[in-house]
Amino acid sequence: MTLLLTRPDLAPTQISVISVIPGEYWPRRRRAGLAALLWAWMAACVLLCATAGGFGANWRSAADAAVIALMPPLVGLILLARFRRALARGYFVFAWALAATFLAAMDDGARSPLAALFLLAPVMAAAIGGGWLIVGATIGSALGFVAAAWLGRGAAPLALGPAPELLATAGLFFAGLTLLWSRAVGAETARRRLDRALAEAAHELRTPLGQIAGFADAIESQVFGPAPPRYVEYAGIIRTTSAGLVEQITRRLELLRAGLRRDALVLEEIDVAAIVSDVVRLAQCEAAAKQIALALDAAGPVPARADPVAVRRIATNLVGNAVKYTPAHGRVRVSVRGDDDAVEIVVSDSGPGIPKAARARMLRPFVRGRSAEGGAGLGLALTQQLARLHAGALALRDGEDGGLKAVVRLPRAGPRQLARLG
Repeated sequence: MTLLLTRPDLAPTQISVISVIPGEYWPRRRRAGLAALLWAWMAACVLLCATAGGFGANWRSAADAAVIALMPPLVGLILLARFRRALARGYFVFAWALAATFLAAMDDGARSPLAALFLLAPVMAAAIGGGWLIVGATIGSALGFVAAAWLGRGAAPLALGPAPELLATAGLFFAGLTLLWSRAVGAETARRRLDRALAEAAHELRTPLGQIAGFADAIESQVFGPAPPRYVEYAGIIRTTSAGLVEQITRRLELLRAGLRRDALVLEEIDVAAIVSDVVRLAQCEAAAKQIALALDAAGPVPARADPVAVRRIATNLVGNAVKYTPAHGRVRVSVRGDDDAVEIVVSDSGPGIPKAARARMLRPFVRGRSAEGGAGLGLALTQQLARLHAGALALRDGEDGGLKAVVRLPRAGPRQLARLG
């Protein structure tokens, strides 16, 4: 997986890359989920066979059934670290078909309720491999069913009591649970592959677009000599369009970064008030062009442990949105305050605001309000993601001037757990 992060200390056409080896991230979570399922199956087998022993089953027969039922998950736990190899997954699936064969043969062959356990081999194959593994598991289960029918022919079933019915029911439940887990794994894998593809494509586009904008700016500024007025005009259009595309790509990359991992944050002791003050200073030109009164209320330093790039992006998004959507001669107020536990960045404007019913929807990526002009609808979504990575939150409220008040609250000590997000 490749995470892409823009930082202000890099040139406009550069981007820093955080590489995450796929085998060290997602497969580890996948193995952990499968291990939890296998441990749950082992616990259920022991409990159900012990219960059957208390309801008339022969204790030795029930113990034998439990040992056989425990064989596949034990094989899986032993081979789990090698599941990247097809042979290890094949052994695991074969163990399920073999265990179902022995269990069915112990009871009543093909007529035993334990024959339902033959479903587990194809289900496991679908969950961990797919393709040829499902075909092999289906053939193996069919052969196992025939073998169980032949071995159980004419033989007296063992005194297992209610153990066959209990194990068959547990097996069907386990199969359903495994399929649900497999579906969740598949959806997550597909999403991460899409994120990676989008990030790589955006990164490949960003550099040439930045170069195009640079050359267009040189033509517009007539650095290499006079140019016809029409060429200068066209160069300005190219520069503006290219710069807008670069900004949109940058925001998409930041959104991907924010949604993938919390430990991508670079935590430092920072002055939140100083960062917000710098953002407000840079926004004064745009506010002055619309005759908007942009004011900052920050009494002094507001220290916190946070990622300075993320905090700057949060402030830039909130202040930029407020100035952009506030009509001429309006007001935008920015304040930074803190207490013993948290820091708050508050941006209030006199613009059209956002109806309460639409505020939750506006925090989703690529959703824009009716008054939005341009943009991709990523600003608020990115702000919320960055706040959550800090174990904080973004809230949208009614502003004192009739517009919108956006409040970002971040813990002063930083996120307490820098665990990877799912």
